[in-house]
Amino acid sequence: MNCERSLGVAGFLPAPWQLSQCEFEMDQEKNTVLKACYDLDGKAAPRRVIQACTEALQHDILEVPQQAFLFVGRADAYLALDDKQRALDDYSAAIRMAHLLPANERFLLFTPRAADYFALGDKQRALDDYDAAIKSDPHNAVLYYNRGIVFNAQANYDSALHDFDTALELNSRFVPALRQRAQLYATRGNLAGALADYSVAIRLQPQTAALWSDRGEVDIGRHEYGNAEEDESRAIRLDPKLASAYYLRSVALGNSGDGAKAVADLRIAVGLNPSLASFVTIKGKTVVLGLPPL
Repeated sequence: MNCERSLGVAGFLPAPWQLSQCEFEMDQEKNTVLKACYDLDGKAAPRRVIQACTEALQHDILEVPQQAFLFVGRADAYLALDDKQRALDDYSAAIRMAHLLPANERFLLFTPRAADYFALGDKQRALDDYDAAIKSDPHNAVLYYNRGIVFNAQANYDSALHDFDTALELNSRFVPALRQRAQLYATRGNLAGALADYSVAIRLQPQTAALWSDRGEVDIGRHEYGNAEEDESRAIRLDPKLASAYYLRSVALGNSGDGAKAVADLRIAVGLNPSLASFVTIKGKTVVLGLPPL
């Protein structure tokens, strides 16, 4: 940079405005390097991102704390190429620099590695990283939500519920957390709690077909078949290819005594998603439709 050369001249005392200009130019260059290492809009080719990050690391363009984010950017690119092990190596390299970052920024390094560990099936290490991330940023609802997902996958439902509760205490409009808690309530038999959470989620995102369909399944569990039919019909209007909504409406119609419409919906559902046929049991002339998991 020109300003670096001018500041290096013996006996040269730059004016304050020149120092500010040089700092600005250096910050601009660093930002350019960091942007080249991040696929901010999801459109950059991963291999180009990897190349940019690698070159920046090889030439020590950024200070060590900022280099951590170069490793994260390259890891994200590796992950986009489904190279989970190289991604993990880079995330780990970034985390070795975590102590050099302000405490409230360290979650930015631990969170992506936690997600990678989870994708690799190492739930305990994922939990350890989410613990570290939450310690760094204890008021971040997304971190509790993510850790709750891991607890849920471990069948540690009490801990998962606690994390979903905490996420919603921090952000009552966090629809993914509402949906996950509703599903957890439903699987544990708390249908009233599930119905309440789905209803809040629907008020917040009324154009999301899956929320209407999920609530319809809870309606079926509560034997409120008319409500279920309405919810599934709304889901179908929003997404005519949502196979589960046709299937669940078939269940509701069948329980309401409208066999002809139930069969028509069942045919559409299985046509859209043949795997739904596994929930259908035929006993003589009776067709029994089991409920798929939420």
